[in-house]
Amino acid sequence: MTLAAAFVLPDNVPHVDVLVLGAFVVTAGTLLLQGLSLPWLANKLRIEGPDDREDALAEAKVMMSAVEAGRAELDRIKGPEDDPETIKLLRDRGEVRLNHVWERLGRTGESEETPSEQYRRLRMAMLGAERERIVDIRDNGTTDSEVLAGVMESLDVEESMIDRKAGRAESADGKMLITPAKTAGACPDLAASPESGADDPTPNSTEGCIDCLREGTKWVHLRLCLTCGNVGCCDSSERKHASLHFRSTMHPVMRSHEPDEAWRWCFIHEVLG
Repeated sequence: MTLAAAFVLPDNVPHVDVLVLGAFVVTAGTLLLQGLSLPWLANKLRIEGPDDREDALAEAKVMMSAVEAGRAELDRIKGPEDDPETIKLLRDRGEVRLNHVWERLGRTGESEETPSEQYRRLRMAMLGAERERIVDIRDNGTTDSEVLAGVMESLDVEESMIDRKAGRAESADGKMLITPAKTAGACPDLAASPESGADDPTPNSTEGCIDCLREGTKWVHLRLCLTCGNVGCCDSSERKHASLHFRSTMHPVMRSHEPDEAWRWCFIHEVLG
């Protein structure tokens, strides 16, 4: 903008050459001096870039609060005349949205699809086939165009509601992921549980979810019970053994058992720590 303004000055302006030269020096100096010194200044001030995993953890906390609020409202407004299957479907949809966020974390089985990724791939393929069929019906001229437009619009709406494709969250510098202070909550159970991985109880399995290994099922991510060391699978997994372990033992706090992750979760108070 500075150079553009200087170059449109009329020739009869006094000292126009000096003004153009001054604009060029200011522009070049700003770009070169500040631009080249910015990385050095950021290193000196130890400013860290954004961490995708921290953002995913914060997003999971917000989504958890939102889903819980939705469930509470559903419990408040539902009546005896409401279909139980519809109520279950509404609850399941909230859980699927929440699991989609949690699945961005973790490293186990990175080459495999998570349940949300699998759903997205399969449903998008189905929507493509459905659109092709609608186009065929349109070409045959047997159905009113407004009807076809309405059906096509419903497919577009459904596609827009499918959770966006999000890759696994990665750390910019490979540091251990703990719950950031601005995201972390507090409760008596978190205060009484080990804060660092060095104080964790010995895991009862080094190969994965001990119950999945026994049952022959698959897990997505792993969780470590900070009371007894039980290794269980997350709620995105088929059997949700970490949550089942909590309900059977009431051991309150677990820690992520994924590489480079050390964030904690209290099942009782439903807070990150």
